[in-house]
Amino acid sequence: MDDFDASQMDFARCNRLFRTTQSRRTKDESVKINDTNAHLKPAFDDGIGPADGDIRSLFSFTIQRLASVSTKIATQSVYQPHGLSIPEWRVLAVLGYLGEASVLEVANHAAILRTQLPKVTTELEKRGLIARNPNPDDGRSALLALTPVGQRLVTEILAQSRDRNAAMLADLTSDEQRELMRMLRVVMRTSREHLAQLPGADS
Repeated sequence: MDDFDASQMDFARCNRLFRTTQSRRTKDESVKINDTNAHLKPAFDDGIGPADGDIRSLFSFTIQRLASVSTKIATQSVYQPHGLSIPEWRVLAVLGYLGEASVLEVANHAAILRTQLPKVTTELEKRGLIARNPNPDDGRSALLALTPVGQRLVTEILAQSRDRNAAMLADLTSDEQRELMRMLRVVMRTSREHLAQLPGADS
């Protein structure tokens, strides 16, 4: 092989190396651009956004999307395996910390309309998960309570729910998790105050 052939081979190798480097650089720059665009949309990441911003800027929209994802995770991983609907689980969970409670109390804590509650409680009674006990303060109404079977089910599902929530919060430190919960409780309080001021609102 003469010097000319060797030079040609070296040139070809250098050319291939250059094209490969350029291709990688282009891909890297594309990733950086995409990351930057993702970071800049929405432009004001404060939960309110600029006057000309879209719905993605809003705190309420983000919370609704998170709630939707959380509900889907819970339904697929927790409720469906136990044959429970979300309202049924809420009633069980609320009775888990209230103990014995009236229908009105359960409806308020579980965020379920009173008109929907009879169907939910009837189904839970059929499954032996809750019981109705006489109300000593009002003979016309009854108090709802978990049965031993219902209590065991609540304990089991709560353990699974803790694992689910740990996975959802996995990228936050312990301090960040506590701060997130503190801030959410503040927003919950101010949101209830705002709701109470709306015409015809029932907080």
